[in-house]
Amino acid sequence: AFDSAVNTSCGADGFVAVLEPDLTTYRYGSFIGNSTISCTMVDSVASDGCGGLVVTAWEAGPIWPTTPGAFDTTYNGGSSDAWVARLQALDPWTALPGGASGSLGIPALRGEGLPCGANQVSLLLGNALPSAPLFLVIGLSRLDAPFKGGTLVPAPDLILVGFTTDAQGDWSISAPWPAGVPSGLDVYFQAWILDGGAPKGYAGSNGVLLDVF
Repeated sequence: AFDSAVNTSCGADGFVAVLEPDLTTYRYGSFIGNSTISCTMVDSVASDGCGGLVVTAWEAGPIWPTTPGAFDTTYNGGSSDAWVARLQALDPWTALPGGASGSLGIPALRGEGLPCGANQVSLLLGNALPSAPLFLVIGLSRLDAPFKGGTLVPAPDLILVGFTTDAQGDWSISAPWPAGVPSGLDVYFQAWILDGGAPKGYAGSNGVLLDVF
């Protein structure tokens, strides 16, 4: 969290929270106060639609940090002054255990990009057998089933074939995030690489979870 402790001595502190779409659990929570002598009162919180939050509030004291190039970087009030802040987007990608060891160990899969707007999202694979065919498993739920001497992480709702690692054993795929994908969706990914050095002939990467904003 940006601020994990109550920081005010005046009996109030601001906070923001992001809930899962079903409102049962926190996705993110943070206080917004800044020092033991500062009173912060949050007026409004809005989503930027891409995993970030825009917050407006007032602060009793010239304590709140500003960033270079801000519209106004000085405290202009007497007893208080208003401020606006944007909290950076949450990381929607989570690495999961699983996979199957190959000639070079377990290949490493990771994701990049924010799943919103027309942002580019990517999957990047490394530590795989060079110049080897692979297929990508995509699922909307987590399976964690025995497969090829390892663990198949996603439910195999979609399997994409026809890919090959490069001469360094790397591979990647990128695309603009498609419109109309509902928020709160969990998408799981895993790559499986043809590898004669693997016990069952295939090396499996770790799983990756994408939590759609």
